[in-house]
Amino acid sequence: MRKCRKLMLMAIFLAFCSLGFSKEVTEMSSNNKIESEKSSQNVGNNNVIQEIINSIPSSKANKRKSDYEAKLISKMKIVEKRIQDKMDNSSSSLEVKEAIGELDKKWDDELNKVYKLVMGKLPANLKTKLRNSQREWIQYRDKEAEEESRETGSVEAYGDTTTKLTKEKTIQLAKLYDSLKN
Repeated sequence: MRKCRKLMLMAIFLAFCSLGFSKEVTEMSSNNKIESEKSSQNVGNNNVIQEIINSIPSSKANKRKSDYEAKLISKMKIVEKRIQDKMDNSSSSLEVKEAIGELDKKWDDELNKVYKLVMGKLPANLKTKLRNSQREWIQYRDKEAEEESRETGSVEAYGDTTTKLTKEKTIQLAKLYDSLKN
């Protein structure tokens, strides 16, 4: 039973790690109505960042991965690999939970770092808009994680969900930062 649960958690974690940036949040749920409601709630938040990117003159907006985003992804792949190795060698669900928490913290640290960089480049009116958008997103992220944890009955699901959503948001802000600095 314990080994089966560990394998299931590792499979979920590997699936999470293999996910790239996506505009909509996709959950492992069979209820399509809930899925579409969750996605539509977050789309408004994503639109604020896309709106800011679109307001940048096209000569500055870089469509390919730029420096910061590429370095971030490269750096975090190493972190994710190290933490996955830790999970593979764990002997208890507590160790798995701690590893998930460590990855969540690493992504949260990167999110805060890139958020500060972006805020340093924006005019006052867009700073306010982004700040409000981020506050809404934090509430959304926490609500999604609570729902996922409740639906699965797994405490680890909370950490998996916050990590996945934080990773997506961090990469989105990294793209915005690259667009602003070019």
